[in-house]
Amino acid sequence: MKTLKTVSLVAISLTLCMLLAGCGDNSQELEKARAETTAAKAELAAAQQTLTDAQTQLAAAQEQLAAAQARSSTLEQTVKNLTTERDDAAKGADQASATLLNMLVRMQQQEIEHKTQIDALNAKIAQLTKK
Repeated sequence: MKTLKTVSLVAISLTLCMLLAGCGDNSQELEKARAETTAAKAELAAAQQTLTDAQTQLAAAQEQLAAAQARSSTLEQTVKNLTTERDDAAKGADQASATLLNMLVRMQQQEIEHKTQIDALNAKIAQLTKK
């Protein structure tokens, strides 16, 4: 928008210069028009430099955005992989817990069986020692 304003100002200044040049020998007005044209050219150059700087900053920001998106994609994949590993580990832990519980129940049953056998053997020993 500022560039359009500057270009318009340069065009008006050039038109004034041409009009003043054709209107006679008024050198003060001609110098004023030349000064305005020079100022407008300087303002146009400054606006162009500002535009170039803004384009450079935009390109740098776009590069940073692309890099951030790439990192985000990598992190999303890492999170997905870690979630899968966690879920697999949780399944393994559940299975191990069930196995340990089954073993504990079997051991308790065996303990009861062994105690019953010991009691039966002790009773036989007591019976044999009485005879």
